[in-house]
Amino acid sequence: MRGLMMDSIDGRHVEGLDEAYAVPVPPATRSWQPVSNKQFVEEVRDQSSMLGLPIYSEQYGLASKDQQLFGVITFDTGQEDNGLAIGLRNSYNKTLSLGITSGASVFVCSNLCFSGDATRVIRKHTRYVWRDAVRLIHESIEWSQFYYDQINEDFAIMKGQSMTNDNGYDLIGRALGYEVLKPQQATVAMREWKNPSHEEFLDRNTWCLYNAFTEALKKGCGGNRMEKQAKAHQFLMAA
Repeated sequence: MRGLMMDSIDGRHVEGLDEAYAVPVPPATRSWQPVSNKQFVEEVRDQSSMLGLPIYSEQYGLASKDQQLFGVITFDTGQEDNGLAIGLRNSYNKTLSLGITSGASVFVCSNLCFSGDATRVIRKHTRYVWRDAVRLIHESIEWSQFYYDQINEDFAIMKGQSMTNDNGYDLIGRALGYEVLKPQQATVAMREWKNPSHEEFLDRNTWCLYNAFTEALKKGCGGNRMEKQAKAHQFLMAA
């Protein structure tokens, strides 16, 4: 599960940033300092230029009577199934802290699910919020590039590691024992290892088993999907 999801009851996607920028910014108080949607989004977009990657797509949404902003910026890495994305959120009604998350798998939802497998930074709208936000945005984007390079090195290693059917069966069983996979997920992983749904994963190597795990992890709670995916990644690299 990746990208932006808006609750149809309380949230909606917006076609362009002008609508998000047009929402009036409320006045600050002694203990609360708002950050405008325009200031926040433009800073993320400007700093993301350090990645050296063109923007592939942008998704934005508003919720809570347009007082909450959510967004996902996806970059063109030339790899359709393994992109790099940055998620962000902001609010004008004191319900959400300023947030930025990043990684190869980013999920942002108006039900407050906010996750990425590289970084996740939250900053309250208190004094000096913008000073700190600029630094945190920079650090998050910088780390996301390091993480993305590292994970692609891991994938290259996986693709070069041959594996027998028995190796796959053994690792799926161990993943169940170590609670990397739940019973239903282990069943899906076993099925995908035996008969992959996608032709490109027919080879017998760690990369194909990894994708069997990925299919399996689509079953279950979406809220902690990224954490489970990271745990599966670490498990297979250690194995």
